[in-house]
Amino acid sequence: MISVKLHRCVALVLVVLFTPAGAAAQPAPSAAGSGAEEPGAAKSDEAEGARAASLRSENRAPDPSKSAYDAARVLYEDGDYVGALVSFQRAYDLSGNANTLWNMALCEKNLRHYARAIRLLERYQVERGEQLTDEDRQGALYLITTMRAFVSTMKLIVNERDATIHVDDESVGVTPLNRPLLVDMGFRRIRVTKKGFLPFDERHQVVGGVVFDLKVKLEAEVHEGRLEVTAGANDLIAIDGRVVGQGRYAGTLQSGGHTLRVTGAGMQPYQSEVVIQDDKVRLIQVTLHPAARTGLPAWLLVAGGAALAAGVGFTAGYLLFQAGQADAPTQGNLPPYSIVIR
Repeated sequence: MISVKLHRCVALVLVVLFTPAGAAAQPAPSAAGSGAEEPGAAKSDEAEGARAASLRSENRAPDPSKSAYDAARVLYEDGDYVGALVSFQRAYDLSGNANTLWNMALCEKNLRHYARAIRLLERYQVERGEQLTDEDRQGALYLITTMRAFVSTMKLIVNERDATIHVDDESVGVTPLNRPLLVDMGFRRIRVTKKGFLPFDERHQVVGGVVFDLKVKLEAEVHEGRLEVTAGANDLIAIDGRVVGQGRYAGTLQSGGHTLRVTGAGMQPYQSEVVIQDDKVRLIQVTLHPAARTGLPAWLLVAGGAALAAGVGFTAGYLLFQAGQADAPTQGNLPPYSIVIR
């Protein structure tokens, strides 16, 4: 039974694959209708149809979707499934022909991308809709059932909405998912990202044909780092104007610039701007130096003060004495006036 189904499926694949994009959507003529025609009439009609088709092709520009489809066929026959997939995708984007999805699924299957192939076959059935024949449906279901053994179903549970899910760097959806994910067997990279949160990035070994759960808890992204300061045993350490330790400080600070100040008795203060980076540790060693001494010794200040006081007293007495013995004013005698000069 399997061999019969496989033969029918392969035959269907070849028919769909090597039928041009425009013609694939058209139903095949019935056997009864073809047998009732006269041979001469059939040849005449065929010749007339060929001439009409030739005239139409001469009067219209080449169809880019057909060109892409024809290129994909050549690449597929040559075993270049990656190139064929690209060309089939181009043909589908230009024409919207659902039959091209079938051919894309075959390329993915040959590339061992079974989960992608299954998703394409499911799209193929949906987009064909009422045009899907029983034979087409049976062929798609047979391929899907066969490839199910090589994929697993992952139920992904994420604590945040609107997070993007990647499997092997391919975006496969946004949370919350409306259905479980199909994942190819082997080592798979699962990433969940959302702006403002730390990314989840893990590798999991997936076996085929099973269902498994994966719970992801995204943590909010915090912009902070650590600062460790070492100073003298009695030195006070202050950050942004607040004393945070004596001799040593180690703590977490928000990323950005901060003011570090270290002070000690009789020592010259130290102050500097410190930049904290995300998830980084900044180490700072501070050694204070003795404060510089200014002014004169105390004994010199006392003696100097006494001498200054004595000098002031002497000067004042001298001035008072001179004031008491002031000379009489000098009389000017230049003609014609007399001027008193003091």
